[in-house]
Amino acid sequence: MRQKILHAIYEPVVLILLWLSFLLSPLLSVFRLYFVVKSDILNIHIVGLSTLFLYFPFFISSAVLIILIFWFRRFIDKKISETHKKTLRFLSISSVVFLVIARGLLVLEQKNYPNFLYEHFGLTVPQMELMSFVAALELIVFLFMLLYNRSFKLTKQNRQGRATGLAIGEKSSLFLALVGLSGLMILSIYPFVSWARLYGEVKGGFESRIGVHYKYMVFLAENSPPDVKIIHPPQGVKWPAIGNQPVLRYFLFPRTLISGALLDNQEFAQQIGIAYFVEIDPLSHLTHWPKIDERNKTIIFDERTEIKYKTIETVFKSDEGSVYLIYF
Repeated sequence: MRQKILHAIYEPVVLILLWLSFLLSPLLSVFRLYFVVKSDILNIHIVGLSTLFLYFPFFISSAVLIILIFWFRRFIDKKISETHKKTLRFLSISSVVFLVIARGLLVLEQKNYPNFLYEHFGLTVPQMELMSFVAALELIVFLFMLLYNRSFKLTKQNRQGRATGLAIGEKSSLFLALVGLSGLMILSIYPFVSWARLYGEVKGGFESRIGVHYKYMVFLAENSPPDVKIIHPPQGVKWPAIGNQPVLRYFLFPRTLISGALLDNQEFAQQIGIAYFVEIDPLSHLTHWPKIDERNKTIIFDERTEIKYKTIETVFKSDEGSVYLIYF
């Protein structure tokens, strides 16, 4: 059994498959967005699925690092085979490609608006930043092994026939120290690379901190009396800020806040009677809220239940958003 495990560890195909699984793992988030969250075609509801997709790649990267340690110990005093060298080159090139793509996605987020990546690809900025850090760390390890084999390969004897080189244990410690030092270097450099974005977050005020939905809070605050009821979206990944009552209360107090998640029956809607709401992202299929059917006079606040209403009046309308008054 031990020999089979070691054979798998030293097999280049295993390392390639693991690393490609890590690099392609963001596609799982895209799959979740379009086939689970967005359209619910597969009718899958698994608690913790997004958390699993977030941490799964890092279990893979840990396995990759462990395999590389075994490779280093095996080839520490002898030449790496041509197949293994080609594998390391392929892994290095694929890592560079991933880093370029990840950086491009982060630039898209910066140039558009907060949550842009999640709305279109199901990805988050921390997820891409952390994966980029791991990919850069592993890239350094790949390159180190190639350079070590090419430039720092130890010989059995020098010209006088005396053995040279460090003990295997010391060399392994050197390899692990390099991995740790590389991680510290990347962590140290990162704040300077992203200083412009960090500075922008500090200077950007509420819109930068809360996100693109901040404007809807402003619309409600400016176009509703202080003694009314306001229905807001359910809190979740689609509406993390505009659905968060403590955040909303800061801008809308003393208005009464009612989560759309509670409007799952007609009786409760009739108890509310009259309320204000703001239409969220009317041009987005994913985050548009609420869904209004003017022909049948129904509205969906909780993403599932159709609620009958008597009439809806437009209180405020602009190209960026509208505030309505609804009568149940």
